[in-house]
Amino acid sequence: MQTAAARLLEKLDFVPTHRVDTFRHLTEHTTISGWSGRITGSKPTVDGMILEVKVSSQLGYSGAASDVKTIETYHYIKNGRIEHLDWFAPRSSGITVVN
Repeated sequence: MQTAAARLLEKLDFVPTHRVDTFRHLTEHTTISGWSGRITGSKPTVDGMILEVKVSSQLGYSGAASDVKTIETYHYIKNGRIEHLDWFAPRSSGITVVN
């Protein structure tokens, strides 16, 4: 079921406003070319599962790295729906640029 949820998240290409706001400061140094997500936790529900997804940015400059992440919570419903429930952004040091 996690695989189906991951595929649906990728297909929907959902980018919540909070994620854009959290990563906005990175665009002072580089571009954001996409997002990477990894399911880091799940628990079953009657109609599907609750997923915790760690999201990081894909930066447009190969010499840049960032430890900025958001942790997003989703409810995957067996009928193929997904609902964004919550999020938070752990502290980070920001961006490192290597020339």
